[in-house]
Amino acid sequence: MSMGRVDIAVIRHGDPVAEVFENSLRFDTVFGYETQIEYAIGERKALIIGKRDRRKSAKKGNILLETIPVNISFAPRRWANKIYYECILTLYWLMRTNPRVVVSIGHSYDHIVAHIYSHIADTKHIVALTGNIFWGRSPVKKFFQGMIKHIVRDTGRVTVLSNGKAPIVELENAGLKTDHIIEYGPYYPPEYFADVELEPIFYDGDTFKILFVGRLDGTKGEFDFVRAAKMIVELVDERKLGKKLRFIVIGDGPKRAELERFIGELELGNYLMVLGMKPSFSIYSYMRHADIVAVPSYLEGLGKVLVEAKMAGAATVAYKTGGLRYLIEDGVDGLLVDKGDVGGLAKRIIELIENDELRQKISRNALKTREKYTDFKNSFAYKLREILDEILGKEAQD
Repeated sequence: MSMGRVDIAVIRHGDPVAEVFENSLRFDTVFGYETQIEYAIGERKALIIGKRDRRKSAKKGNILLETIPVNISFAPRRWANKIYYECILTLYWLMRTNPRVVVSIGHSYDHIVAHIYSHIADTKHIVALTGNIFWGRSPVKKFFQGMIKHIVRDTGRVTVLSNGKAPIVELENAGLKTDHIIEYGPYYPPEYFADVELEPIFYDGDTFKILFVGRLDGTKGEFDFVRAAKMIVELVDERKLGKKLRFIVIGDGPKRAELERFIGELELGNYLMVLGMKPSFSIYSYMRHADIVAVPSYLEGLGKVLVEAKMAGAATVAYKTGGLRYLIEDGVDGLLVDKGDVGGLAKRIIELIENDELRQKISRNALKTREKYTDFKNSFAYKLREILDEILGKEAQD
């Protein structure tokens, strides 16, 4: 499938074909990355290269969608396949469609391949940094980190966007100037805040609800949440509290079965329930009806779950990791705990359970977050479109 030369090529993870034609959102928001990219592209001819477990091709109006199969294993014997699929095939599609601007979102491989193309074709390169840059100290990780530094320094060719403050702070700590970097955040349209019908437990005034939302893959701290729940159940007297304690997990993933076994081993079946994956448009309602939302993530970029919890007015407790540490002013609009400190996590949740005044203060302050993330001008879509307009010149977009 071909459409000749394109104006814009976008390289990203996830499956754009599935998102457009199968209504399967990899980026689980009402206004997800694919929608934002399409807004920024407008009527220009474009190629979107995604990465998932199988190859797909499709065309939607002026946009060609290509999903490249990738092997997410880091086993050494598979590095040849990884280089082939993530680098050579991506570069092949760039050379074939010869875009005037290339946009790379997220992964170091994508930024490096896009930058190589930008030098070969003498084009502009837009980089969107979405997560931690300098985690990992292996020789391979250090190589990628060095390449990202080089790309960010190439200000004559490269425009850099940052999803929240975490990438900016990491670059500053590495000695780079960051005053040219454009910060953006997630955008939530009015329809995101619609209330939907939930399970009866969320309307039970005699139940104190502590919520976890996230992919169950071992990196989001779901096992720490369960361990903390065990400590809290043993330390908090429900009779004195006057309410039943209930811990609720929303999410799915490869660790779900193991997590449910772990809940059984700790004899938490009467206190903790796993509801599975829920539609993105319902998450606001779940968080709004929760008393506390815990975000004990070990690996985080911006921290979208924490943003959504604060917009719902939930009192939050989060690990000091990735972008989470920049989203909370400790003791003001949330509570922070050192990463991996399960005892500290339990202690701070108990603090919110037993201190109504603190919990209500944090809830009120957290709600102020909503204004920032409902302003479309702060979104990736708006800022990317502004940059594309500047590079390519204003064209008929409406």
